[in-house]
Amino acid sequence: MKRKMPRIVRAAATGRPFELDIEWSTGERMNVDVSEAADGPYEPLRDASLFARARADDWGHRVVWIEDEIDLGADQLYRWSLEQAGEAMTVEDWREWRARNRLSVTGAAAAIGISRRMATYYEKGEWIVPKTIRLACSGYEMEQAG
Repeated sequence: MKRKMPRIVRAAATGRPFELDIEWSTGERMNVDVSEAADGPYEPLRDASLFARARADDWGHRVVWIEDEIDLGADQLYRWSLEQAGEAMTVEDWREWRARNRLSVTGAAAAIGISRRMATYYEKGEWIVPKTIRLACSGYEMEQAG
């Protein structure tokens, strides 16, 4: 069962390029850099006056700039917030760790003491890879180095 993602209580642009200040239903308040999304359909966000219009939608499921045109979902924003704060490992970092250590998903799970199912969730990006897993991965590499 997937964990319920937190809702956005409040969101506002900080005044710095592509940065939002978000208050979450968990009580956390984090800044998140969304420059990664400022291409393609999100290119209009490069306009500082438009970016400054950021707000949480009524349900807390997304940050909206232009209703039904430009928004970002709470799940992605929460993931980026945790990753940027060092509280989560990116999916790319997880996969690189696995490849660097020549571990299958099953081997990675066994190496750090988690279930294969959780390792698969991390591999597919279906669950946020928490800081504890990042630390376990670092510990595994230290042990292997001797």
